[in-house]
Amino acid sequence: MPTFYNFTDNSENLVSYSTYNASTWSNNFPAGATLTTGISAPDGSTNAVRFTCNNTTNALLRVTFPSFTPNGTDTYTTSFFVRKISGTGSAWTDLNDGNPSVEYSSQLITNQWVRVTVSAVPTATAKTFIDLFSDNNTNYTLDFWGVQIEKKSSVGAYVATNGTIVPGGDGRVYSFDDVFVPADAFRQGNLWTWGYNGVGQLGDNTTTSKYTPVTTLAGGANWKQVASGREHIAAIKTDGTLWTWGGNTNGKLGDNTTTNRSTPVTTFVGGTNWKQVFSASNNTAAIKTDGTLWTWGGNSDGQLGDNTNTQRLTPVTTFAGGTNWKQVSCGGYHTSAIKTDGTLWTWGGNSSVQLGNNTNTNRSTPVTTFAGGTNWKQVACGRFHTAAIKTDGTLWTWGANFRGSLADNTTTDKRTPVTTFAGGTNWKQVSCADYPTAAIKTDGTLWTWGSNDYGQLGNNTGTSFIASIPVTTFAGGTNWKQVGFSGNGYGSAAIKTNGTLWTWGRNFLGTLGNNLNSGDRFTPITTFAGGTNWKQVSCGQNHMTATTYIDDYQ
Repeated sequence: MPTFYNFTDNSENLVSYSTYNASTWSNNFPAGATLTTGISAPDGSTNAVRFTCNNTTNALLRVTFPSFTPNGTDTYTTSFFVRKISGTGSAWTDLNDGNPSVEYSSQLITNQWVRVTVSAVPTATAKTFIDLFSDNNTNYTLDFWGVQIEKKSSVGAYVATNGTIVPGGDGRVYSFDDVFVPADAFRQGNLWTWGYNGVGQLGDNTTTSKYTPVTTLAGGANWKQVASGREHIAAIKTDGTLWTWGGNTNGKLGDNTTTNRSTPVTTFVGGTNWKQVFSASNNTAAIKTDGTLWTWGGNSDGQLGDNTNTQRLTPVTTFAGGTNWKQVSCGGYHTSAIKTDGTLWTWGGNSSVQLGNNTNTNRSTPVTTFAGGTNWKQVACGRFHTAAIKTDGTLWTWGANFRGSLADNTTTDKRTPVTTFAGGTNWKQVSCADYPTAAIKTDGTLWTWGSNDYGQLGNNTGTSFIASIPVTTFAGGTNWKQVGFSGNGYGSAAIKTNGTLWTWGRNFLGTLGNNLNSGDRFTPITTFAGGTNWKQVSCGQNHMTATTYIDDYQ
């Protein structure tokens, strides 16, 4: 996952073209090559173009733009979307005089949009064009869309000329920092699991714990997003199918049984349009590309939102219905979700006032928080508390606080959302466990607070230390990208912008993936597998899962 893009910060964008225009898109190739307009694009429009080479020489597709001159020291990033229809051969892109430049044929996936990005320090000469494709004697048919050049070291969100924000090549439109389906999630990746495996939650067809990362029995290099619950895992592939495995009490695998599964199985409803999934202690929730929200598993406190307390062995839609659900998170006994209109909804157990609606009454159907508002961006549920970030970058918490989970410098429960003691308007992603909480700011710093019995705050302390205000991890740094906390609050993991994966906290039966079955760690360490191509990590109870790219191309 090269970047979790900030979809509201595009101030340094220099060039942004999404629609073919003869005055900006051009070609330079012999007879036999063709350029066709009106091709379907990632944003649902027909603004892409199809470029066919037919084994011609000096084939080239170019986009021109108003001249600008770099200073020779700043880093620039160019990007565009490309979809391979057919063909083989080399494929080069370069900015004006060949810097930045990259050969990207290895990144092409048949019938899938991928985003090509390349960064470099260009020479201090005038730039007037970018070559999207250039090579000799190739027979490609390729679709192109969305050209962008930015004065920054990592590519931002693609902002089309019509104002639509399109973060990835999966054809889905978002308008927030989607940490569950990141901007480049359409990139194919491997799925790795490690730690405790008593009910088959590692998916490797055994119940033997693993102290270092292993792949699931299903294998494959097309995993997109993964979510670890207390004893089960759910994951989505790039083809939109949803798979579950591990413990199946209360039917949380959604396969119409309560039988544990040590290898991935599809849910009873099937389908190829799953977008985001979240696993909790006893239930699972997922959103489809059509915006519908589905839940299944345990329902003792109404956490499925279907206006009952009956467990469900197969996915059901919430009582609220709707086709505009954007992001969902589950806690121990409650669920929270955000709609595309920015409203935040909660339901389920409320004994610790974790629903934020100024009561302690359970709700079996979705309700809005007391704070209201239409600018919620991301939500995360702990066992007894909830945290959420607004589009203005403020971080809000509510619910149980007897172990400092709310970071408001008290240990008093809060019935309605409050801001953290640290304040600020630059919070980017938040993750909650039973009692601890972690969050990353837009400056790349990682902050943790709450209980710390096993060193899960990563600040080089342990033994029941409680932080009721945010503290930075002992590792420090300004390059943290995504953080995940364990389902029982004892283990932690996070990924940096350089693609390295770090774990800390309790190490029961290999939870930390460092080839040891014990030995808690109070500061972040790298896993035994190493690597610089980790994309997303999710933590369960004494186990973890993570996805990687096939390669670390950025």
